[in-house]
Amino acid sequence: TVEQPGGPEVKHTQFLLYNNSPAPESFLDGVGGIRVYATADFSGYTMAQQEYQNLQTILAQRPDLSQYMVADQGTNAMNLPYLPTFPAAQIIRAQATYVDTPSVQGVRYVTVYRQDVSPFVGSEFLYTFQGISSDGGHYISATFRVNTTLFPPEIPPDFDMDTFNQQFAEYLTQSIATLNGAAPNDFTPSLTTLDSVVQS
Repeated sequence: TVEQPGGPEVKHTQFLLYNNSPAPESFLDGVGGIRVYATADFSGYTMAQQEYQNLQTILAQRPDLSQYMVADQGTNAMNLPYLPTFPAAQIIRAQATYVDTPSVQGVRYVTVYRQDVSPFVGSEFLYTFQGISSDGGHYISATFRVNTTLFPPEIPPDFDMDTFNQQFAEYLTQSIATLNGAAPNDFTPSLTTLDSVVQS
């Protein structure tokens, strides 16, 4: 089978969090989810293996994560590692930091995946942690939807899309600055709460 975003996935155990029955089909349709992969199972899955290797490199070299929090307009040039692979572009990254516990090391950040060019709304941001167990045997991916009033709840009907398109790079840079300047409680759930979940 051809490997592609949204295609065949690496075997994993998933913990899905949701409020109402029935369970959503995707963790993106619920509160969030945690996936645990055995790193040995990445063999034969080129894209997943690449994300795993990218995370290994980042954790070994510990670069300043601010270099990833830039506007690349969907080129994926400065992506931070993320599993599962999305059929969309990781358009921005913000609030990126290292997480180190006795059992896992990784990075956490706030992101948005997009297939189009349009302004952000407060409900579409994702908090994610991507980590590797201390013994190297498991890759842990946690993703939670977060909401923020730092961005409007919806796009106004009279929004000037032509002007926006011309200023898209500047908009992305401003959006990253807004997110990086935010306090943990500017998000719902709070980033502090989600960090506690990850560190547990």
